[in-house]
Amino acid sequence: MIANKFKQTEVGMIPEDWDLQACSEFCESVRDGTHESPKKINSGKYLITSRHLKGHNLDFNNAYFISQEDFNEANKRSKVDQWDVLISMIGTIGEVYLERKNPDYAIKNVGLFKSKYELKGKWLYYYLNSPKAKYLIRSHKSGTTQEYITLDELRKFPISFPLNKEKMKNIVEVLDTITLEIEILQQQNKILEEISKAIFKHWFVDFEFPNEKGKPYKSSGGRMVESELGEIPEGWCVKKLETELKTELGGTPSRLNDTYWTNGTINWINSGKVNEKRIISPSELITVEAMNKSATKLMPKRTTVVAITGATLGQVSLLEIDSCANQSVIGILESEKLKASFIYYLMNQVIQKLISRQTGGAQQHINKSNVNNIEIVIPSEDILNKFQAIVKSVLDKISDNCFLIHNLSKIRDILLPKLMTGKIRVKV
Repeated sequence: MIANKFKQTEVGMIPEDWDLQACSEFCESVRDGTHESPKKINSGKYLITSRHLKGHNLDFNNAYFISQEDFNEANKRSKVDQWDVLISMIGTIGEVYLERKNPDYAIKNVGLFKSKYELKGKWLYYYLNSPKAKYLIRSHKSGTTQEYITLDELRKFPISFPLNKEKMKNIVEVLDTITLEIEILQQQNKILEEISKAIFKHWFVDFEFPNEKGKPYKSSGGRMVESELGEIPEGWCVKKLETELKTELGGTPSRLNDTYWTNGTINWINSGKVNEKRIISPSELITVEAMNKSATKLMPKRTTVVAITGATLGQVSLLEIDSCANQSVIGILESEKLKASFIYYLMNQVIQKLISRQTGGAQQHINKSNVNNIEIVIPSEDILNKFQAIVKSVLDKISDNCFLIHNLSKIRDILLPKLMTGKIRVKV
């Protein structure tokens, strides 16, 4: 890393051997998505809007489908190609995504920077994720009820960059090394999670756990008996969750008492955190007094947590830290017999049944009693122990990866603003 001489620009100090251009000059073009509202259908092509840009990714789970005809029409205005950069223009402004592959979706109310070249696309992506760029983007927003940024503002938005392409390439490579390692770990976690869910379903829904000869139990003629939930393997039983597991409803210490929220040492999460499949950091910290004088309870690591109201209703996550929670979160604690490796996947399996029992009008929610009274199948001890032994190692690996991702992200976040402003340079 080497130091620089700087010059003053409209975006602040930048190295003398850097330039400043509007996005419309730096990019091949700057556009936005379709202004039409294509009809939603059950299957077809994806339509991505600003709300689907989340955490450097596209949320296809909540995107919707449009017809091939509408897809083709939308792409006449703004077709996304490899190395293009997307930015959210409405609502949560400034979420950025780099398209690294050849995409197959259309966009609506999304800014599109046509980069054409890999190096330019990556530079723009990292630059727009820098704190200074995010601040400048927010400062150019419009609207009150629904905030937005105009296409004209995106076109005028200033981008600073090294004139020497090798210098630009070296900076991008430093950030890419970290980013790609994060993506590898995230993909590994996704695969491990899918494997564990598949094993759970195979053993405890399809009842095809290995019998004494290592063959699938049910399809090999294993004896099944009637229960409250239909046929289950002989020796298994059905019980209410509360008879086997302890549940805790969270709470929020009074916001009127500043001492509860100042210099805290106890982790505390809100229901938004449950969107994260593994919780490795708190939303806030509270004091011991706050915990003792409110309804919240400290839940141990490996507690399965369920969001019971609002936008996160029905989300299931796993604590990887000891933490309290707010009143929109229920925790299901491990027992001597039933461990997180079983409880977490069980709750993912039964969550839709719980949601079907939700109450409330405008603000629907799951009651703690709904969770306590849900009927669950309890496997025989030997099968349960075999499953928990297998899946515990998977949970441990996912947890380790999550903490590594967190640490790598922190390193990238520290380096990003310094590299993007030339405060530290990489030698060519």
